[in-house]
Amino acid sequence: DPSKKMYVLSMFPYPSGQLHLGHVRVYTISDTYARLYKMLGKHVIHPMGWDSFGLPAENAAVERNEDPRNWTEKNIDSMKKQLKDMNFNFDWEREISTCDPNYYKWTQYLFLKLYEKGLVYRKNSVVHWDPVDRTVLADEQVDAEGRSWRSGAKVEKKTLRQWFVRTTFLSKDLLLGLEDPTLRDWDEVLAMQRGWIGECTGFAFSWPLYADNDAGSSPTSDFLPIWTEHPELLAGVAFVAVSPDHLLAGLSPGKSGSKSARGRPVMWAGNPVSGRRVPVLVSDMFEYPRSTQSHLGIPSLSKEDQEFAKQHGIDTIQVIDADDHHLVNSGDLTGLSRKDARAEVCRRALEAGQGGYPCSPILRDWLISRQRYWGTPIPVVHCPSCNVVPVPYEQLPVELPPLDLGKASARSGLSPLSAATDWLNVPCPRCGGPAQRETDTMDTFVDSSWYYLRFLDPGNKEAPVDGVLSRDLLPVDLYIGGVEHAVMHLYYARFMSHFLHSLGLTRLKEPFQRMLVHGMVVNETFRLKDSGQYLPKDAVEQKGSKFFEKETGKPVSVDWEKMSKSKHNGVRPEDIVSKYGIDTTRLFILSAYSPTSRYKWPSETFRGVVSWQERLWLTVHDFRMSAERSLEEAQAQPDFAARERYYYEGRNYTVKNVSYGRRDDGHSSFRLSSQVFLQRARVFAQYKNRGEVVFGRQFERALAALIVMLGPLAPHFASEMWAGFADAARFRDETGYSLDKPLMEQSWPEVDMDY
Repeated sequence: DPSKKMYVLSMFPYPSGQLHLGHVRVYTISDTYARLYKMLGKHVIHPMGWDSFGLPAENAAVERNEDPRNWTEKNIDSMKKQLKDMNFNFDWEREISTCDPNYYKWTQYLFLKLYEKGLVYRKNSVVHWDPVDRTVLADEQVDAEGRSWRSGAKVEKKTLRQWFVRTTFLSKDLLLGLEDPTLRDWDEVLAMQRGWIGECTGFAFSWPLYADNDAGSSPTSDFLPIWTEHPELLAGVAFVAVSPDHLLAGLSPGKSGSKSARGRPVMWAGNPVSGRRVPVLVSDMFEYPRSTQSHLGIPSLSKEDQEFAKQHGIDTIQVIDADDHHLVNSGDLTGLSRKDARAEVCRRALEAGQGGYPCSPILRDWLISRQRYWGTPIPVVHCPSCNVVPVPYEQLPVELPPLDLGKASARSGLSPLSAATDWLNVPCPRCGGPAQRETDTMDTFVDSSWYYLRFLDPGNKEAPVDGVLSRDLLPVDLYIGGVEHAVMHLYYARFMSHFLHSLGLTRLKEPFQRMLVHGMVVNETFRLKDSGQYLPKDAVEQKGSKFFEKETGKPVSVDWEKMSKSKHNGVRPEDIVSKYGIDTTRLFILSAYSPTSRYKWPSETFRGVVSWQERLWLTVHDFRMSAERSLEEAQAQPDFAARERYYYEGRNYTVKNVSYGRRDDGHSSFRLSSQVFLQRARVFAQYKNRGEVVFGRQFERALAALIVMLGPLAPHFASEMWAGFADAARFRDETGYSLDKPLMEQSWPEVDMDY
């Protein structure tokens, strides 16, 4: 029954081999929700898998002279054991791994679908090159100092021929999707997504490039991306200016062969509206859109463009009438209103595959090329006769060949796969002549852009997912992950979902209904003030309110930062669990902070949780020990009715507030409801008269409800208490539960109708 479906998904991890506390936090949260929804009668989907391609495995393979497959599989086995030791309730039968050919076959399939629709292309691009990891970096992977996010190396500029996904094509659709009323708890994520996409105030086009202005010459293999707010005036473009940082700025002007000079065309762009070629010149006098670093010179529109054209001897043409309402000198567009001309220009461009779609001036297409081995192979071949040829669907997957990475490291922008000659050289699928496979692999964000779909149908050999399953089981009802993935990963996953919807493969455009973006787990760090060197905690002493290095007496600054080995503030989850147990760790994680908050890790807070558990445990113990006392004697006590009313009120108050916080309200209420639960349980545990524990019907109902509601938070602890409670319960038919069934098969308590 699709109406009872509840898809709870936590972002799958990279298999580093070792769980950290950030993992434990996010999977504790998702596990709690999954258990809760099962108690609420939902059919819960709670899968787990592995984002298993990427640089760490490849680098480790080179360093250890080990196949990255073996390294990755060992890490998966290790982390899977750790997750099972924590008894997280994942659907392991749905397990996937992105480096499995049975998975990346369908990643390649989706690439080919994008290619068929003209949404994948290849062009020269100035890229950020990491000389240590020897691969291309996205803009977001380079810090403010120009260093790689991973290796820390100073990034170099390099011109490479790269593969892109035209994500800008759906940018307006993705922006409108953020207004979907079914999206819940996106909060700051909405602003982050809108900021990434930008306002679609203009239109994107792609113009062919020519080396000269000779009428008989053919276009180059590249094109010029342009962005304009006035597509109706394209017939009046007299020139294109590019920024000094543009790829074309490094070219020699025309055929002269001399060094690039300002004021002389470096290339010529074919204007499909006017049918003329216009010069491309380098200039620093314009404000350029971030997305294209190019400016369309339309003298009819701008005095600045008029002056530039005049200075450079460029002919101009007036394309707007004196009233600024209709077009003139614009071929078959002449006489049209600006609005109608805009629609016609965009329509023709879309039909010709030359753009014409709305886009913001800041959004770039998605660069997916990586010059690495350990990634999804791009399923195309390069043929001298046929150019780029997609691999036929029936030949998927294009599998990675075995390769000695120690001898085949990437150099000068070449992928290690270029050394796999037996794999590299293949017949062209189109003409049968000699051809070569593409040696770049895909960015790992491509693998993770659709994994939520594969979890629904991991064994399907005919399609990425069965259409009926995707219709009935999407969207993801609750998506849980770190704020660091709230921009790029989420944007790419949303893009892929919108694209699949356009093909009719999914019912909904938006893949994730409710978001829980959890904060980072942080711990204290200690740094020498003079050098910034991190110190372990035991190397520091406190004097008053200040801190100093024990050995030297140098002053030390104290901060809270994300846990890491290099900062000496990491905490191994297994150390915490071995000391306190699984459920005490879970209770602390769930009760100390809101899931969305930055999470400080002070071990002292465990004392309160342990004390609370002891009190509740003793309550159940005393309940069992005094089960044979006289019911009539207890009921004869003068305050018995008042105590019963007290526990009736307390039970209903707690059930109402805890249920509200976990079913319907925001994630801050999740913590609040946990606190209501813990506080109320303390009240019930601090009974004054042992007769209450034994004979009160309402006390028994309240205790049963408390144990059941504790189940999703601390399933092992609660299950033991439930077994003890169920054996001793007197009002077996009045608790509302099946006492012969285990705890996690019980239903969530309901508020009494007369409350």
